[in-house]
Amino acid sequence: MTSSLRDELGAAKEPDFEFDLPAGWAKTPVSTAAEKSVQSQLAKRLMAAGRPEILAQLRPMVNRAYSKMQDARAIATIGPMERTDDMVMVPGSIVASIRRSTAEMTVDQMAVGMIRKFNAQPLFGDPRIMRFRTEREEDMQGEKIIIDTVTYLTPVPGSKRQKALQLTASFMRPVDVPADDEPAVRIRALFDAIVSSLRWIEPKS
Repeated sequence: MTSSLRDELGAAKEPDFEFDLPAGWAKTPVSTAAEKSVQSQLAKRLMAAGRPEILAQLRPMVNRAYSKMQDARAIATIGPMERTDDMVMVPGSIVASIRRSTAEMTVDQMAVGMIRKFNAQPLFGDPRIMRFRTEREEDMQGEKIIIDTVTYLTPVPGSKRQKALQLTASFMRPVDVPADDEPAVRIRALFDAIVSSLRWIEPKS
């Protein structure tokens, strides 16, 4: 349904959302234009640093990442974007996507499944946001790394619990760095703080 037809029929638009973000961080849509912007920023930074070989490695990685996000129907990414003196640099980001109830599984059943399978818990005791952590090993350019992921799920207001916002926060760490290493704990704490600041706002026209 197009936005104009939606308006004519009187259907409510989905609310937008925002967060209190660290310095240098931004929420950006998952789109071809956004990918081009990220690629352009990477090129400027790495060419200025005299590291074209790293740029050659990162270009296809960024392309694959955006392709995966589009396949997963991601709607936005949240992460470091603008380099500033007080920028909070983290080797990761948060991906936002919308989960919808289906005939096979409702949003409430998704939450129950997360509790049973991953021992999901309310974020800071807030039952509106469920949280759980996982990790997996991947090969990157011939080196093994750990993808450390924290997943959050919260119902979309006004959807009668038929839709939920899923926030998938991931960062990389070396395989020889334990999960309870202090920097890793700090990154997860940062993700938790960002997600806990979630605010629903009027949809943009």
